[in-house]
Order: sequence, then structure tokens, then C-alpha cells
Amino acid sequence: MNQSSTKPRPTLATLEPLIWEWAADWDLIDAEGKPLEATPMTQFGKTVEEIGEARYARLFVDLWCSAQGGNSQQDCIEAQNNYALELGDILVTLSILCRMLGTSLEQSIRDISNCPQLYLRGVKPWTFDYIDHWAEEVQREIIQGVGPFRPMIGVLCRCVQDSAHIQLSMSAAECLELAWLKIKDRQGETVGGVFVKAEK
Repeated sequence: MNQSSTKPRPTLATLEPLIWEWAADWDLIDAEGKPLEATPMTQFGKTVEEIGEARYARLFVDLWCSAQGGNSQQDCIEAQNNYALELGDILVTLSILCRMLGTSLEQSIRDISNCPQLYLRGVKPWTFDYIDHWAEEVQREIIQGVGPFRPMIGVLCRCVQDSAHIQLSMSAAECLELAWLKIKDRQGETVGGVFVKAEK
């Protein structure tokens, strides 16, 4: 599903400031990234919700894009587009969480190299198949208020990168751009630290 065009390829570094501004506009964070209505825990709850939606969307990619599926190419393309959006939604929520913690998606990914315990034998792979495991690890770190937040968030980003690349031939930034284009003009309200989109 690689998207070819003449415009510059999106990067996490160019997209994240747009997402942070959107989050500030909806009072999730202030201009410096300090939590307002949202907290790291409520924000991560949104990430967990998006992981569930992405897992569901991936089922349709597996079903409709398999050789045995017997579905049309259009069904496969729709399933891939939806999955790419859901992966992007995960990154949107993680980007806002990163901003709350004084970092970014790119920095979190770079911070993995400073966390040797993530390389130990027996540690789960950094793939989408194990994203629930890594999400539980991040949640534990947030609840306890200690530990390597940034590299753990980086591992979640790597899980998304892995699936975007393998199943969609896309970069994580391309998925994030799709999600950004979807939410940038969205209307709604912030309730209890969570943005709730307006019903159509």
C-alpha cells in the first residue's frame, strides 16, 4: 500500500508539533506539554483503546488480503487503509503522552539503546504481535511512577513501525500523517481528560 507522490515524505519530527498543537487546542496539554485535563494515565488509556481498534482492523487485513480469502482487491485496499489509520491513531496518542513526559516519539525510539534490559534474552520481540505485552509494561511504569518511560514508549512505536512496514509497506510516519489528516479538523470536546469526538 505504499503511497507514491511528489510531496515530501512525512516524518515524525514534522508531524508531532502539529499533533501537540491540536492537543493543546483541546486542553489535553498546555503549549509546553504539561497535562491540563488529561493525565499520563488517561492518555495511555486512549492508547490502549487505539491498540484494540488496530488489532481488530488487522484481522480484516489478514482476512481480506490473504490469497485464500477470495475477496476483491478493493476490499483488501480498504482494509489496509483502515489499518494504517488505526496504527496512526496509536502514534497520535503516544505522541501526546510523549509530550506530557517531555519527550517525542523519535527520542523515545532513540532512548531504547540506553535501556539494556530491553535487549536481554527472553524479552518479548518488538512486534505488533506482542504490543499488548509492551502496553502492560508501559502501564505498570506509569502507575508506579518510576522506570524507563521513554524507551518503553519507544518499544511501542517500534511495534507499530514493524506492522506498518511488514503488512502495509508504509512507514510509521505515513500512518501518523493519515491519522493527523483525519483528526485535524475534527470537532468534539474534552471530557475527563479524554477527547470525545462529536457524533456525525
